[in-house]
Amino acid sequence: VLEDHLRAGEILFSLAVAYARHAGISEFPQQILMKQIVLSRRSLGLFQHHDGITGTGKDFVMADYGNKMLRAINLMKDVIRRCGEFLATKDKTTYTYVEGSPMFDIDEDIPSYDSLPLKKVILADEQGRPFLLYNSLHHTRKQVARIYVNYPHVEVRDAEGNPVMTQRSEERRVG
Repeated sequence: VLEDHLRAGEILFSLAVAYARHAGISEFPQQILMKQIVLSRRSLGLFQHHDGITGTGKDFVMADYGNKMLRAINLMKDVIRRCGEFLATKDKTTYTYVEGSPMFDIDEDIPSYDSLPLKKVILADEQGRPFLLYNSLHHTRKQVARIYVNYPHVEVRDAEGNPVMTQRSEERRVG
């Protein structure tokens, strides 16, 4: 998961920095985001150490690894979010990042290193709600994307406004 987020974040960061430099925008938080990427890379290097992979480490060491990995994932989600917001802004000269008020959010929350991820539900209504799918691979791909919404009657459209084929499945929660 961390490697996936790191790859996606690095690509978006490179694109965002290129656009910011081309447009002469000094408001883009390049140094802050680069520090987050470096910290995440260092954490990934730590996890690739043999004790982190084989499970031969002590419990407190594994808890420390888990917390560092979760922090690195969250740092990369922030990089993805900030760069995505910048790239999605039509007029880049008007871009300003508002802390705590993201334009969009990432697909899941991980409350703690030893818990399962929680899927986010998109709060949709009759007016609709935009969402963004990002492919960090260098080629076009077609695959199923599962999107959780709170409204049963949705129509998915692509960037040009054309309807996308969908299949609805209702999920009932027990509890």
